[in-house]
Amino acid sequence: MTGLSNVEERFNPFAWKAKWLLEDRLKEAGADYTSGLPLKSHVVVDRNLYTGQNPGSSAALARRIIKDVSAA
Repeated sequence: MTGLSNVEERFNPFAWKAKWLLEDRLKEAGADYTSGLPLKSHVVVDRNLYTGQNPGSSAALARRIIKDVSAA
């Protein structure tokens, strides 16, 4: 799972049109949501769930997955 934080969503001029934001929905559903600095790479691994906060996280996320799969 990956998704922009509320702060990052609001950088988009169309965010105000959204009926809901992903970060809010995840928290409402009981997810342990964490975020890094806006628009910076942020990767979180929880057992077999690998997530990246934004498109800028894709390289770090891919490197982490490759490292973990290679070690298995």
